[in-house]
Amino acid sequence: MKPIVEGTAWLILQDIGSFTHLTETYEQQGAAGAERLGGMLRSFFRNAEAILLPHGGRVVLLVGDAYWALLPSSLSRERIQEIVERLLHLPLFDQTPLTSRVVAVRGPVRMERLPTSEGPSWSLKGYGVDVARKLEERLAAGKAEIREVMTSRPMHLPDPLPFYLSPEPLRFLELHVAFAMVPERAAGDAWVQWLQDHGIYLAKWIPAPRHHLALLIAGYPYASGMEEDRMHRVLLEGRHRGWIRRAGGARGRVLVGRIRGKTFEEIMFFGDPLNVASRLLQQAQSGDVLLGYHPSRFWKIRAMGSTILRGRRRPVPVDALVAHSREAEKVLPFTGREEEQQKLRDLLAQKQVVAVVGPAGVGKPRLVEE
Repeated sequence: MKPIVEGTAWLILQDIGSFTHLTETYEQQGAAGAERLGGMLRSFFRNAEAILLPHGGRVVLLVGDAYWALLPSSLSRERIQEIVERLLHLPLFDQTPLTSRVVAVRGPVRMERLPTSEGPSWSLKGYGVDVARKLEERLAAGKAEIREVMTSRPMHLPDPLPFYLSPEPLRFLELHVAFAMVPERAAGDAWVQWLQDHGIYLAKWIPAPRHHLALLIAGYPYASGMEEDRMHRVLLEGRHRGWIRRAGGARGRVLVGRIRGKTFEEIMFFGDPLNVASRLLQQAQSGDVLLGYHPSRFWKIRAMGSTILRGRRRPVPVDALVAHSREAEKVLPFTGREEEQQKLRDLLAQKQVVAVVGPAGVGKPRLVEE
C-alpha cells in the first residue's frame, strides 16, 4: 500500500516565464552557462521557500523551472494574497527581465509517496491540482490568480522526505526524455526495477489530476550510446503490457543537477526537450507514442508532419512510434569479440567496475549490449 495523504490545502504553482529561451542562450557557454542558470534557479526556489516556511508551507516538488508547494488550508485568502504578491517580486524578477506566474488554489489534494530511481518521492493528484494546472496554462506572464474550490477536511502536511542525494554540479547532458501516462497498478517498485533493468531512469512523478505521470530519462546517470534503442523499447513494450497508456518523447541538451532547500532536495531536469515531450503527451491519444524527432531506420513510424508547440519558435517534426523495424534484423551478427566478451563477463561476475575503452567506431556500445 502506498502511503497516501489527502485533504484540503492551499496549492501553490509558480514558474519562470521565458526561461527556456534563456537556457538556449546560456547553453552555448557550456559549464559556465550551466552554473549561471543553476544560480538563478537556486535563487528562485530557495527565496520562494523562505517566504512559504514561516506560514507553515513548503516546496513539495520541482518540475523544470516551476515548483509545487502546499500551505495550510486555514490561511485566509488575504494572507495568501500577500504571499502571492511577494512571490511575484522575488529578487530574481526584480533584478532581471524575467517574469513569473503564480497560481494559488484552495482545494482537495491527494499526495502519494511513489518510488523513483533515486528513492521515494511525492506525487500530487486531485481536483485542486487539475484546477491549478488549467489556470496556469492560460495565465499571462507577470500575473497571479487565486481560486477557492470545493473543500474537504484539512490536510495534515506530512514531514519532508529524508535527504539522500549527494552534491552534483549542474551541467548540460545529451538525453532522451519521455513523459508517460501510467495506470495506478503500474506505479510501484516492480515497474521502477523493470525500467532500471532496461537502462531507463525514472526521474520523478509529475502532478496530474487523475493519472500518474512519469518523467523517464535515457542517458542519465550514465550514457551508453544506446539511449534511443532503450527508450523506444521501453515505451513500446510498456504500451503492449498496459503499463503506459500514452507518451511523448524528445531528445537534446538538458540541464541536470541536484537542487536542495531546507525542506526539499531533488535532481532537476530542465530544457527544451522536456517542454517538447510534455506538449506531445498532451497531443497524444490513447495508445500513442509521439516523438519530437525522426528516429533511426530501425523503427517503424507514422509521420505526423510538423507542428508549432507552445513555447517553441520553430516547428517540431512529429512521428508516431509504431514498432521495431524489420531492418534491425539485417544488422550483421556480432563476431570476433568472443575473448573480450568472456573477459567482461568474468570481471562483472566478480562485481568489478569495468571501463570499456577504445577508438571511436570500434564497437564499444555493441560489446556492452551483447
